[in-house]
Amino acid sequence: MLIMCEKKMEALTSACERKRDARGNVSTELAQVRKCRTILKVVRLQREILQLSEKETQLVEEEHKLRLEEDVLAHEVETKRSRYERLCMGTQKLVQQLTHVHKCPGKGVCE
Repeated sequence: MLIMCEKKMEALTSACERKRDARGNVSTELAQVRKCRTILKVVRLQREILQLSEKETQLVEEEHKLRLEEDVLAHEVETKRSRYERLCMGTQKLVQQLTHVHKCPGKGVCE
């Protein structure tokens, strides 16, 4: 009977050790799963950061291009402004002359 009790105790002890080992293995595996999930999350976030960085670079390049176009257009406006002003003044003088001619028919250009 004593031998039987000893064998049962050994079996129970062995079962408890296996259970403890199994729990340890599960805990280790859970820790590895959590670590893998964290790594995957970090990789995904790094990919998103890279995509956003590339998009930012594109936007900066586009902004630079638009600023250059704006500078070119501003230069064109400045260079053509004096010509436009001369044309406007010439048109105003012509209108005044035509108005004068219209008021004084038959006499030619009125002075």
